[in-house]
Amino acid sequence: MKTPPKYPQKKHWERLKEVDSQGLEPEEFLRRWRVTHADLAKICHVSKVTVDRWFSQGNDRRTPRAEHKSRLFYIHREWIRVSFEEM
Repeated sequence: MKTPPKYPQKKHWERLKEVDSQGLEPEEFLRRWRVTHADLAKICHVSKVTVDRWFSQGNDRRTPRAEHKSRLFYIHREWIRVSFEEM
């Protein structure tokens, strides 16, 4: 018997805020996963040039936006989950 979908409760919305506020810096993502700047660009839906600027030291350095850090956090978590499923 299939159970009907549940209505989100306050605790669900609070958890959503927590997840949205979490992020993973690109440098940290690279320490955990062997990916290239091109791979990071694909994951974050940005150009490779943008990713290169996140890592540059000059005047053209850019800071990744919160949405990019959140995406890296989400992908990191999903990749860990997939890794454990393979065991």
